[in-house]
Amino acid sequence: MVSETHKADWSTDKVIDVTISLLGGLATILAVVSFTQKEPPRIAAGAAVMGVSAITFQFVVMYVIALLVVLLILGALNSIVTV
Repeated sequence: MVSETHKADWSTDKVIDVTISLLGGLATILAVVSFTQKEPPRIAAGAAVMGVSAITFQFVVMYVIALLVVLLILGALNSIVTV
């Protein structure tokens, strides 16, 4: 019988990504709770915007970095292969 245990590798980057997503979700949930408890709407809207922007910022940065890598590769290929 083979017993193999898979150990998850939690790097610092992965921990930060998960923490930011959890805190962004928590801010959004608390914004909804604050709105339903008749708190000032500006505070609830501010909390919701901060929560959603914390989550989406990760994805935007990831796509921007991927685009920059593609542009860097294209620029390097363009300087190597000149017609």
